[in-house]
Amino acid sequence: MRAVALVAVASLAGCAASAESHENAAAVSTAATDRALEQIEAIEERLGGRLGVSLVDGSGQALLTHRGDERFAMCSTFKAPLAAAIMLEVEQGRLSLEQQIEFTQADVVPHAPMIERALEGQTEASRPVDWLVLAAMRASDNSAANILLDRIGGPEGMTQFYRNHGDGVTRLDRREPELNENSPGDPRDTTSPLAMAQLIRHVMLGDAVHPGLRAILVRHMIRTDTGMSRIRAGLPEGWVVGDKTGTCGSAYNDVAVFWAERDRPYVLSIYYDRPEAESEEAQAAMAQVGALAAEIVRQP
Repeated sequence: MRAVALVAVASLAGCAASAESHENAAAVSTAATDRALEQIEAIEERLGGRLGVSLVDGSGQALLTHRGDERFAMCSTFKAPLAAAIMLEVEQGRLSLEQQIEFTQADVVPHAPMIERALEGQTEASRPVDWLVLAAMRASDNSAANILLDRIGGPEGMTQFYRNHGDGVTRLDRREPELNENSPGDPRDTTSPLAMAQLIRHVMLGDAVHPGLRAILVRHMIRTDTGMSRIRAGLPEGWVVGDKTGTCGSAYNDVAVFWAERDRPYVLSIYYDRPEAESEEAQAAMAQVGALAAEIVRQP
């Protein structure tokens, strides 16, 4: 059903804030929210670590938040707003989707599957901007992300994009792979669950990017398969879901856009830092939070 739903990506991407979104917020079950918070705290008690969660609706109203204002390492979740920043460059005429960008073996960093394939047997290559966006989003290609960062002024330019779009929390200080260091207490390359949820709502559901370009971003998120064991695994079959994962050391992250019944859009961000559990168990906990979010947004 999700494959069929891709046909409607453009219209779904336009389902942002509306009067119905505010009605949805009013209909949220307090009991479901309280139950979700209790279970999130139980996950932390059972598995250790910090579990940051924020769920917002299409109007930006927070429906659920736990450690929502605490800082967490972004890891690769920064690539979703990076893709939006590139699309804004395209919209404003400073780039085009077809524009060829050159890169060399010197640009290769760990986890660059698509860039390495493009360079196979040669010292340099070029690919269009839309290919690089796809590589960064769907393959989480670190070299592609760095190449795109160079087009917007590096980490400083990325942070300015956050500020320009109302996010005063999120910051990018380094490139791949250094941004994945995730030292305790280090504010560099961090966000908060609520800040990221609001930012993704703004760029993926709001009017920050031209609707046609926004539809490309949403399509990439929907077709990404790196998070099949995280938020997606907890949401009902038949709901349209797109996400961007991030993993660095013992941090497991996922930010998802999803559409519930009647095409109502939501954004759920989960940042799980240093759980005392194996990867499979940590990801299962994220799926459990996804199921709790689904319970909250279902119509009574």
